[in-house]
Amino acid sequence: MISINYFSPDPLYRQIKEQIRILLKSGELKPGDSLPSIRSLSKQLDIAGNTAARAYQELETEGIIVTGGRRGSFIRADLNETGSRRYHALLETGIKGLISNGITAHEIMAEVSRIIAKEENHE
Repeated sequence: MISINYFSPDPLYRQIKEQIRILLKSGELKPGDSLPSIRSLSKQLDIAGNTAARAYQELETEGIIVTGGRRGSFIRADLNETGSRRYHALLETGIKGLISNGITAHEIMAEVSRIIAKEENHE
């Protein structure tokens, strides 16, 4: 399910995180689905356990997964709702900050469009 490129300049933990995000976007992983244990993932990918642990820890910090001790790690059941609320709060805070620093709505929209175009070209 998760694959990595050992020759990529991207760190292995980051590749794991990105693979999980891709699986979520494609629908192969859904909220509530379980993930392989850290030990199992490490063995499957032939990587150090702390590499897999770091990927899972960062995904948990970002609110994408939840780890329940012996129960394992799961995609957050409320991922869509939580992500949407966090997205709106983050966006609102950022826009308010820009406006309070004198940035116009036109400038904000132009920059957002530039960033989106840049990201779309890298996918």
